[in-house]
Amino acid sequence: MSRSCPILLVILILASFATAIEVGAQDRGDSESDAAAVAIYADAANFQTNGVTELAIDSWKEFLKKFPQHSLAPKAAHYLGVCYMSTDPPDLTDAANAFRVALQTEKYELRQESLSNRAWCLYAEATQGNTPDRELLGESLKTYQQLLEESPDSKYRDRAFFYSGEVAYTMGNLKQAIGYYRQLLQMDGAEKSSLHCDSLYALGVAQEEAGENDAAAKSYQQLLQACADSDFVVDVQLRLADLKILHQQFRDAIPLLQTVIDESDGLSIDDDKALAMFRLAFCEARLSKPNEAAQGYERLIETFPTSRFVPASRLAAAQSYYQAGQSDRAAEKFRAVLEGDDRVASTEAAHWLVRIALSKVSRSSAGSSEAQAAAESAFEIASQQLARGTEGEYAVALQLDAAEALSYQQDKLDEALSSFEAVASDHSESPLAPRAVYNAAYTALQLGRHDRALELASDFADRYASNPLAPDAAFIGAEANLLSGKPTAAVDAYRELIENPVYRENRQRAQWIMRSAIALQAADEPAKAAEMIQQNLAEFEEPSEKADALMLAGQAELKTGDAAAAAISFQASRDASPDGAQGDEALLLSGKAEMAAGNREAATKKWRELISTAPETQSADQARYQLGQLASGEENYKAAIKQFDPVIESGRDPALRPFALYGKGWAQMSLHEHAQAAETLSRVIDDFPQHPIFDDALLARGITYRSLERYDQAASDLKRFLATMPEGERLGHALYELALVQQNQNLPGPAAASLRRIVEEVPAYPEMGNVIYELGWSLKEAGEADAAMEQFEDLIASYPDNPMISEAAYFLGQRQYGEEQWQAAAKSFAIAAGPESQAATSDNELLEKSLYRMGWSLFKSGDYPGAEAAFVRQYRSASDGPLILDAMMMVGESRFKQNQFEEALKAYTKAREKIVADDDTSKTVRDEAERQVRELTLLHGGQSAAQIEDWQAAIQWYDELRERFPATTYLSQVFYETGFAYQQTGQDERALQLYGEVADNYRNAVAARARFMMGEIYFAQKEYAKAIPEFQRVMYGFGAEQAPAEIKNWQGKSAFEAGRCAESLFDIAKTGSAKSKARGFATRFYQYVIDKHADHELAVQAKERLQAIRG
Repeated sequence: MSRSCPILLVILILASFATAIEVGAQDRGDSESDAAAVAIYADAANFQTNGVTELAIDSWKEFLKKFPQHSLAPKAAHYLGVCYMSTDPPDLTDAANAFRVALQTEKYELRQESLSNRAWCLYAEATQGNTPDRELLGESLKTYQQLLEESPDSKYRDRAFFYSGEVAYTMGNLKQAIGYYRQLLQMDGAEKSSLHCDSLYALGVAQEEAGENDAAAKSYQQLLQACADSDFVVDVQLRLADLKILHQQFRDAIPLLQTVIDESDGLSIDDDKALAMFRLAFCEARLSKPNEAAQGYERLIETFPTSRFVPASRLAAAQSYYQAGQSDRAAEKFRAVLEGDDRVASTEAAHWLVRIALSKVSRSSAGSSEAQAAAESAFEIASQQLARGTEGEYAVALQLDAAEALSYQQDKLDEALSSFEAVASDHSESPLAPRAVYNAAYTALQLGRHDRALELASDFADRYASNPLAPDAAFIGAEANLLSGKPTAAVDAYRELIENPVYRENRQRAQWIMRSAIALQAADEPAKAAEMIQQNLAEFEEPSEKADALMLAGQAELKTGDAAAAAISFQASRDASPDGAQGDEALLLSGKAEMAAGNREAATKKWRELISTAPETQSADQARYQLGQLASGEENYKAAIKQFDPVIESGRDPALRPFALYGKGWAQMSLHEHAQAAETLSRVIDDFPQHPIFDDALLARGITYRSLERYDQAASDLKRFLATMPEGERLGHALYELALVQQNQNLPGPAAASLRRIVEEVPAYPEMGNVIYELGWSLKEAGEADAAMEQFEDLIASYPDNPMISEAAYFLGQRQYGEEQWQAAAKSFAIAAGPESQAATSDNELLEKSLYRMGWSLFKSGDYPGAEAAFVRQYRSASDGPLILDAMMMVGESRFKQNQFEEALKAYTKAREKIVADDDTSKTVRDEAERQVRELTLLHGGQSAAQIEDWQAAIQWYDELRERFPATTYLSQVFYETGFAYQQTGQDERALQLYGEVADNYRNAVAARARFMMGEIYFAQKEYAKAIPEFQRVMYGFGAEQAPAEIKNWQGKSAFEAGRCAESLFDIAKTGSAKSKARGFATRFYQYVIDKHADHELAVQAKERLQAIRG
C-alpha cells in the first residue's frame, strides 16, 4: 500500500487556474511602455487560459525579461510558475524558481498562492528520485512555514499543514508529521478541506509507522466514517486488517478483509482484493485452519492468476497443505513454486520439499530402501536448487537440508559431515550455525570419528553456551568419550550435565543418567553404575524408562558379583513394565541371576513362569534354552531335547536356533543316538554356515560320524574344522578325534602326526595322557616301535594315574620281553597289572595278560618266587580267564624250579583236574599252543611226582598225557620219563621197551639219553656185552661228531660208561687175551672222552681211569 502520488496533486492545484486570467484596470498603464507590457501580459494570459502553455511560457518569460520592475512582474512570474507546473511532465525546478522570483516582491495579491505553489514544487521535486533530496525538502518546509507565519488564516493553510506533514514524513520525522496532520484536522471546517481525507489517511499511516497502532486505528476508523466514498477506504480497510493481524487479532481482521473482497462499487481494484485474499488466508493459517488457508490461497491464484501475490500464494498454499499434513499435495504445490523465477520463493519451496522427503525417511524403517530413496530424493532437490542459486532467509537452511539429506545415507556420511562443517564455517553468524555444528558433531559420532565429534561438541560449548542445543551437544561430547574408550572422561561429562542446575528439568536427564551408568560400567565401576541408577530411580517417570534403568542396574550388579541383588533388580524391571518391550527379558535375566546366586529352584521357577505367561515369545524360547542347558548339564538329555525342540521349531529367535540345534545334537550324542545327532548337527552346518557355532557343530558331527564308523565323513568334518584354525583345547579335541578316525582308517602315520600336533601345539591339553597313549599305539602301528616306546615311557613317567597306563606298560613289557630284558619287562607288566589291591579291572583280560607276562618275565630272570607270586595272583584275579590253565601250570613250574616238588605237584594237580573236567584231548584242543600247555602240565606233573619218587603217580601222569595227546610234541620225553619211572620201580623190561621206543624212533637228546639209559640198565644187570653197544650207539650215532651239544653230553657220558663196562669185563676176564682185549676197549673209550669231549664233566675222570689202566 503506497502513499498519495504528488504528481496527482498537480491536477488539484492547477484546477484553481482553469478560469481565464484577466488584466484588471489597475494593471493598465498610461505610458507607451506600459501599454507594450500590458499587451505582452495579455497575450501570455490568453495563451495560458487557452491551454497554449508553451507560448504562454515564452510570453511570460519575454515580459519578465523586458519589464522585470513592472508592477505586473510578480504576477507574471507567478503565472510562469503555474505554466511550468502544467507542462508534461511538470518542470518543477523552473516552476519553483519562477515562484521564487515572484516572491521577491513582498506584497502582491498572489503571494500566498506563490508560497504554497513554490513549497509544493520543492517537495515534489525533492521526492522525484529514489532518494529524497533533504535540502529541497527543508526548503519546501521553510516555505510552508513562511506562508503560515505571513498568513495564519490563509485559505492555503490546509495545504501548508498537509504538505508540511508530508515533508516531515518523507524526512522521517514522524512525530513532526503527525503534528502537522493534526493541525489541519483541528482547523475550523477541516472536514470541508479537500485534504481532509488525505490528512486522516496520512495521519493514520504516520501513526502506524511510529508504532502508535491504537491511534492509527482510530484515525483509520474516522476516515471510514467521514470518507466512505474516498479512494482511501479500501486501503484503510486493508491497513486496519494489518493492524489486527499485527496484534494477532486474526478473527477481527477477517471481516475487514472480506469486505474488501466483496466490495462491488469499484473502490477496490483487483490488487486490493488479491491482497485481502492473501491476508485472509494468512489469518486462517494463524488460526490453525491450514486446510481453509490453503483453499484461500488457491482461490486467490484461481481468481487473480496474474496478481503479484500469486507466487507468494503458491508458496503459502504449499506451506498450508504441509501444516495440514497433506504432504503429497504440499509437495505438488512446492514443486510448482520451484519452477518459478522467484529465487527467494523457489529456495523456500526447495527447503520444504526437502523437509517432506526427510519426513518420509523418519517414517520409514532405518536402512530400508524406502528411507534410502527418500533421502536421495531430498538431496537431489536441495542440490539442484543450490546449483540454480538461492536467495532469502531459507538459503542457509537449504544448505543445511542438503547436509541432513546426506546424513541419512550411510555411504554419504563423510560428505554430510563436510557439508555441516561448511555451513557452520561459511555462515557462522546465521541462527542456523549452532544446528550445523551440532549436526556435524552428531554425524562425526555416527562415523566413529570420536575425536572430531568431541572437538565439535567443545566448539559448540565455547560458541553457543546459551543455545537450546547446548546440552544435546554436550551429550554428544560425552558419548564421543565413551565410544572412544575414555569412559572416565565420559562419566565426568555426564556428571556435569546431570549436576548442572540449569538442566535440572531437561527432558533428557533420565537418558543422561542411563548413559552415565553405562559409562561407569565401561570404566569398570559397576557398583557405582548400579548406585547411579538406584539413587536416581525417581527420575525415570515413564514405566518403560524405569524398567530399562533397573535392567541396567541388574546388569551392573551382576558384574559386581552380587547376583542376588541383580535378580531383585531384574525382577523390579519386570514389575515396572510387565508388558513392556523388555519385560520378558527382565524375567529371563532374573532367572539367570538367581542361577548365578545358586538359587536353582528360583531360576527354573522364573523361567517356567516366563514360558507359561509368554509362550510364543523369544524370551520364552531363551528360557527353554536355559532349561535345556540345565537339563543337559545334569545329564538329563531327554529333558534337554524336550526344551530345545520348541526353540528350534518356532524359529522366533533366529540367533538362538543354531545354539538350540547344537545343544540338541550334543544331547543326542550323549544318549548315543548318533544317527539322530548327525542329522541335527547337519542342520546347524547346512543352515548356518556363517554362524560362530558352525565350527563346533563340525567338530561334534565329526565325533558322531566316528561313533557311527563313518570314518571318511568324520575325517572330512574334522579337517574342515581344523581349517578354521582353532586354538587351545578346541584344536586339541579336533586333532585327537581325527587321530582316532585315522587309526580306524588304518592310517597310523597320519594319526601319529595329528597326535604329535597336540603335544607340540597344545601342551596344556587336559587329556594329554590319552594323547600320548594313542600316539604310542599309532607309532607302533606305523612301525616306529622305538618312538612308540618313548611315548609309553613318557606316559608312565608323567601320567602315573592315567587309566591307559596299563596298556602302555603292557606294550613296553612286551617289547622288553622280546628283547629278553626280563627285569625291565617284569616291572612294566607289574605297572600294567596295577597294584595288588586291584583284584579286577574293567579290562580283566589285560590284567590277566599282564600278570601272566610278569610271571614269565620273572621266571625267565630266575626270580621264581616272584614268578610264582605273579602266577598265583593271576590265578586268583582272573580265574575265568583264558590263561587260567597257563597260570596253574606256571605256578607249578615256578615251584618246580625252586625244588618245591610237592607244592609244584599240587599246582599241576589243579591244572590236571581242569584238563580232566574240560575233557581236553588232541581232538578238542586244536590250537597248538593251547595243546602244548596241557601236554606240559601233564608232563611236568609226572616229573614232579618223580622228583618225590612217587613213581606210580608219575607213570599215571605220563600215561594220561599219552592217552589224551597221543601225538604230543613231548612223546619222546614221555616215553623216556615213563621208562625211567618203571626202571625205578624195578620193571627193567618195561623200562627197556619204553626207552627203546624213544631211542629207535627219535634222533634228539631225549633219544640219546634213552639209549644211554638202556645201556645203564644192561650195565646194572652186568650184561656188559649188551650195555657197551648201546653206549656205542650213542657215541657214534646221532650225527657222531656233528651231533648238537645236548647230544654230545650223552655221547661223553656213554663213552665213560662204556669204559667202565670194559673195565668190568677186564675184572671178570678168565684169560690174558680177554683181559688185554677188555683193557684195550676201556682205553679207547676213555681216550674218546678225552679226545672228543675234552670239556665234558667226565673228561677228568676219564684221564684218571686211563692212567690207572696204564699203571
